[in-house]
Amino acid sequence: MTVSYRAIPCIYTSPELGAYTAYAILCIDGTDSEIVRLEDFSPNREEAEAFAAEITAGQLDPIHLTDAAEDFLCLAYAAD
Repeated sequence: MTVSYRAIPCIYTSPELGAYTAYAILCIDGTDSEIVRLEDFSPNREEAEAFAAEITAGQLDPIHLTDAAEDFLCLAYAAD
């Protein structure tokens, strides 16, 4: 099964921040049916789009989306 991932803007709310925009990662199959969605991935559009492109190119199995997202964000924000 071929899948693709997209970064989509969503509006979230939290008691501390109020309303804010962040990007979810959406996984779809070849018929554009949603397989899985990872909410509130990043407030940074470029970062979310880069992640979606990377995992689409690698054809990440949707079952590994959460682990891949955690790894990506840990590497992106690791202290030098």
